[in-house]
Amino acid sequence: MMDSILDKALSRDHSRKYFKEALLPALKSASRPVLANNASGGKDPLQILREDVHSLAYLFVLNARCQEANEAQSLWPRIQQFLQNFDEHQLYLATDTFLAFITTISRHIPPADLLDPLHGALLRWQGRGAGVHKLTPVHPLYLRQCSLANAFDRALETLGRHYEPDTALECTYHTPMLYNLYAAHIYMQLGRYADALNRLSYVVTHPGSSCSTLQICAYKRWSLLHLIVNGKPGTLPKLVSRAAERAFKALAGPGTAYGEVLANFGSNGGKGLRTVSEKWMGVFREDGNENLVRLVSRAGIWAHVRGLGEVYGRLSLESAVQRVVGRQEDGEEYRVRVRKEIEGMVERGDVNARVEGDTLVFEDASKVVQEEELVAQVARIKALNKELGMLEREVGSSKAYLKVVVEGSGHGPGGSGMQMMGGGRRFEDALREGAKGEMMDLMEEEMMGMSGGGEHTSPGIWQGGQLLINMSGKKVIIIGAGVGGTATAARLAQSGFDVTVIEKNDFSGGRCSLIYDEDGHRFDRGPSLYLMPKCFEETFEDLGEKVEDWLELRRCDPNYRVHFHDGECIELSSDLARMKTEVERFEGVDGYARFLDFVKESHYHYELSISHVLHTNFTSLSKLLKPSYLLLAFRLHILNKLYGRAAKYFWSERLRRAFTFQTMYMGMSPFDAPATYNLLQYTELAEGIFYPVGGFNKVVQSLEELAKRSGAKFRYSAPVAKIDIDSKTKKANGVILDSGECISADIVICNADLIYTYNKLLPSTPYATKLSDKNLTSSSISFYWSMKQVVPELDAHNIFLAEKYKDSFDDIFKRKTLPEEASFYVNVPSRMDKTAAPEGRDTIVVLVPTGYIDTNNPQNYETLVTKARAQVLEVLETRLGIPNFKDLILRERTSTPLDWQNDFNLHRGSILGLSHDIFQVLYFRPSTKHAEYKNLYFVGASTQPGTGVPIVLCGARMVSEQVCGDYEVRARWLEGKKKEVRSGLDRINKPGISLTSIAVFVALIAMLLVWLGVLQV
Repeated sequence: MMDSILDKALSRDHSRKYFKEALLPALKSASRPVLANNASGGKDPLQILREDVHSLAYLFVLNARCQEANEAQSLWPRIQQFLQNFDEHQLYLATDTFLAFITTISRHIPPADLLDPLHGALLRWQGRGAGVHKLTPVHPLYLRQCSLANAFDRALETLGRHYEPDTALECTYHTPMLYNLYAAHIYMQLGRYADALNRLSYVVTHPGSSCSTLQICAYKRWSLLHLIVNGKPGTLPKLVSRAAERAFKALAGPGTAYGEVLANFGSNGGKGLRTVSEKWMGVFREDGNENLVRLVSRAGIWAHVRGLGEVYGRLSLESAVQRVVGRQEDGEEYRVRVRKEIEGMVERGDVNARVEGDTLVFEDASKVVQEEELVAQVARIKALNKELGMLEREVGSSKAYLKVVVEGSGHGPGGSGMQMMGGGRRFEDALREGAKGEMMDLMEEEMMGMSGGGEHTSPGIWQGGQLLINMSGKKVIIIGAGVGGTATAARLAQSGFDVTVIEKNDFSGGRCSLIYDEDGHRFDRGPSLYLMPKCFEETFEDLGEKVEDWLELRRCDPNYRVHFHDGECIELSSDLARMKTEVERFEGVDGYARFLDFVKESHYHYELSISHVLHTNFTSLSKLLKPSYLLLAFRLHILNKLYGRAAKYFWSERLRRAFTFQTMYMGMSPFDAPATYNLLQYTELAEGIFYPVGGFNKVVQSLEELAKRSGAKFRYSAPVAKIDIDSKTKKANGVILDSGECISADIVICNADLIYTYNKLLPSTPYATKLSDKNLTSSSISFYWSMKQVVPELDAHNIFLAEKYKDSFDDIFKRKTLPEEASFYVNVPSRMDKTAAPEGRDTIVVLVPTGYIDTNNPQNYETLVTKARAQVLEVLETRLGIPNFKDLILRERTSTPLDWQNDFNLHRGSILGLSHDIFQVLYFRPSTKHAEYKNLYFVGASTQPGTGVPIVLCGARMVSEQVCGDYEVRARWLEGKKKEVRSGLDRINKPGISLTSIAVFVALIAMLLVWLGVLQV
């Protein structure tokens, strides 16, 4: 029967083996619930099964035809008929396949054509969605790429055009919460904001406690829509769900963008809207609704113009436009739009004013101060500015500001400067009470100008609507303008420290720097994979910014193409449907379930590492010996090797290699690396791989700009000869440059290579010698090729794996040399960013891992470069089918272990610093603070928490908090955040000390037994 079904469904000769392998296991699993079904209405279960067999077979065939032959268009009539006949029970049984099927056909069939047949099929489904959520353990991956909801999210605009929301939403969601939330979304697409507001009101006040996230989403949209619909803020509905209330407090607390929106509502009645207009628009930008972004911008203009009427009686239109625009760099087009908005408001009567010639006259002038009457008061402010040490310039004309400052009890020369003014009141409190209009913008200019340079110490920095008083005055020197040093500079400068960054090279970023050639090719010298995006987002959020405002990130699809020795290749992607096809190609149909189990475990490792490792500074052994951390060691499988762990889930050698080579990001062998590091595979699959337009150095450039805005200074081409140590006080007094110049400091933070620092910049100690003997990560021979043409056979990221996979790693890490047969990585940045190469050409970076410099066995690197180049060219020509590949290369530049050592002071040319084996992580990894010199700190790859750009960013946060804590200065990013509540088990106290000691002893013995192979984890 099965063969006849396939023969009938297939009109041409396709491989039946694939379909049988895909069908038979599905039929076996489907038969159990069918035969056990009690709701069959008396129908013969075997008859139901036979019908299901036919439908499942047909579905598999259609899916494969659409994928392999790209025949979705020609098959569309048969697909429509199939969807009409596919009843709810069959759809429920075939959930996974149906989802993959939708994903496949949506690539070829316009969304508008899909809606009607899918509408009918889904109405018959009647909410049998429980089967869809069987992938919950890997839901981030699932929801992003493979969910049914995602297919309809892509067609929301089409839904809005084809259906009334009540009809359209019946085909997708069946719960009242989701129904109303998405109905509101469609109403917003249609511009029916009052209807959207009513729908959102239902969601916000829904008594259910299981959808708190949805309620918060609705809450944000409701509050801003109310402003757009009614022209003024409304009383926010009360959250009746406790879970939603807790979530709301977390999402809208102090320091969050939405929290500032609500605070502005409460304190200024919406009049100060423009002062946080970017944050308002950011709330909607997060939801991807640019129409609402524009509406919020328009509402901000209206609110500001009305606010001008409370200060001025008459004002030139040009002056009014200038006060609305402020310092925004939106150009003449934005100024014209603002002027038209003002004129439109007057014409419609939205503001109580009239236009006389080129002057805006507010009607109710009795309540305002005429502009000319403010001149004398402004003069008094200028005098006060001079007294306070500020620049002599006009800082504003807000009545509330004038009342507090000018009419206050005075402020004499002996006062406390910037911190106190107006009768001893805090300056920022005075601002908070008044309208923040022009005065806030000008004050921000004032503070930015004062912090941007000069010989004096900045008295304060203005950021995010707050004046940050420089309470520290401590001078900080940071050695090295790598990503760790630059991020630390931005954090500490924003917290009030006087920061200077000293860099030996004439460029920023260190290993994250760029290389250019004379023809316009641009190369990333080192990192090119933007992974673990949450670490980057956290860094920018802590600095009061959004990463998307600074970096244009492009997602790589697929993530990689992995090439094997025999010409076979596999694409690794964040698309589950594509991964299902790829995995089953090598592992059979059972392999996909094992793949999901692997992703589930790697997700578990990822979440535990983020929460317990990357944000914990292990300053003492007692932190590590907490029972919770000992248990964590087992849960993270740190005693298992990554390759062996992967072998439990993947039965083919190809996939074992494809899911273990990622340890090279950390400069380790998969045969030595702890299994914990399969978290790298999770972040690639679930969160994706991105590329910053302009090169990876854009990350460092953005952080440098943020640091400079907060007053940090950067000095380039200034190599440090040594750190000036006072042996009596056990303190670092500053640094001494190669030129002999001495720069004093209260605090020194070193972002240079840690082993180099201890052995070259600090007095010699036994610890420095011991540090030099620790295990190191690999080095690399890198080729930077300017190509004569585009090489379409290469994707953005390409991995070429050696046939003798383990031997190649042994050559690198045991024999410290270039492998006889190398595995290597090829990056083509011009595939993601056209600015990386001239038009019609490619820019290619080839990274060939090799051993670090072995002083006991010196090598000729010219010979090794020649050998590596020959290996790479042979592999590219053979596996890509491109004869004479070398003839396509216009120009070549190389980097060897010696270059890495000389250019960046990397010990033995190890490009990622200390290794991450079990005794070189957590507490066992060098501390972020010197044990003897208490004002000397470290940040970078070889200190805690570890190597890699996102990990080093976490380390920058860690050391910044440590410095702020040691010098009792507030870390701005911690404001409003509750301290994490730990379990009572984490506290080692006297009553329980004996039990804790026993637990620790038992755990250590167990770890030793596992390490020796006596126990299995």
